[in-house]
Amino acid sequence: MAEYPLKLDLNKLKEEMHLSDEVIEASRFSKEDLQTIYQDYVEHRLDELEELKNRFVSQYIVSAKNLPFHSYSGRVKDPYHLIEKIIRKRSTNDVKYGDMLASDYYKYITDLIGCRILLVYKRDWEKVHNHLTSFFPNDASRYIDCNHFASSYDAADASTSHPYMAEPPVAHTRLGDPEIYQNKLKVLNNHYYRSLHYVLRYGTYYVEIQVRTLFDEAWGEVDHDVLYPYHKSDKVLVGFSQLLNRVAGTGDEMSAYFKDVLLPERPIEKSSPLDVPRQPAQTLTGPPSLGRTSQSHSSAMPLSASPGGATPGEILGITLYGDLGKIEGEA
Repeated sequence: MAEYPLKLDLNKLKEEMHLSDEVIEASRFSKEDLQTIYQDYVEHRLDELEELKNRFVSQYIVSAKNLPFHSYSGRVKDPYHLIEKIIRKRSTNDVKYGDMLASDYYKYITDLIGCRILLVYKRDWEKVHNHLTSFFPNDASRYIDCNHFASSYDAADASTSHPYMAEPPVAHTRLGDPEIYQNKLKVLNNHYYRSLHYVLRYGTYYVEIQVRTLFDEAWGEVDHDVLYPYHKSDKVLVGFSQLLNRVAGTGDEMSAYFKDVLLPERPIEKSSPLDVPRQPAQTLTGPPSLGRTSQSHSSAMPLSASPGGATPGEILGITLYGDLGKIEGEA
């Protein structure tokens, strides 16, 4: 685990987190309050959180050997990111954080421990959901009262032997996504973000679990680095992020089509990865404004037609470039 200085460097915080003095002042926490939170977190909570995170991952994720995980990870929230989150939430008058005190901040932050589970295929989510709800009872009577965060925390069972869902499981989806969560999760339609969120009470703290596909993760990592939370007003960067998001969504749909339709019809022997013959080169044309010239490529993807009559190559080309992405001779 990284070592952190025992004193908050406010200049570093403002520079790295793009925080102005006005935003910090709007949080209604003094610089002394922020120092108190930072110091308590670094001195008294980081080691405990790290130990709890390791125990949680080992007990509930590593042990799930039969689930279709691609990979998983866990982390404890960085102290500077914690202070930045508190400032931003309170400066925008987020109701959830309105009653927070410098002495009880940890009762309000539900992602001090975070775990992420990555899937190859989106439809495998239900197996993960059933696994989590088998260990963490999903009882609405035990959910956090968003108007009384501290009292909800104080009234809860703090034993690690009785973990439970502290908030309703949520599916963040994009409009137009397949409707596969409606019967089991609360669905929130976002413009771009896709992920399943579970907030659990585990001992003294809350744990947030995110479940998403590899395609969603790739987009999320790029979007977080480029846009979140400092450049969301940059229309050019937002446009590129939107384009990448559409490609990620198409990747999920194409992989599902491969697994559900193509693979059952043409099973590939794992010992013979070249059983699918390589196809002749095709030429795809993109818009001249992007400086894209005709390119030849070879593909091991079978060129059988999809139910709509388009090959996977055509689907991707049209997704990226509209009619200009159609194979030459068919446009």
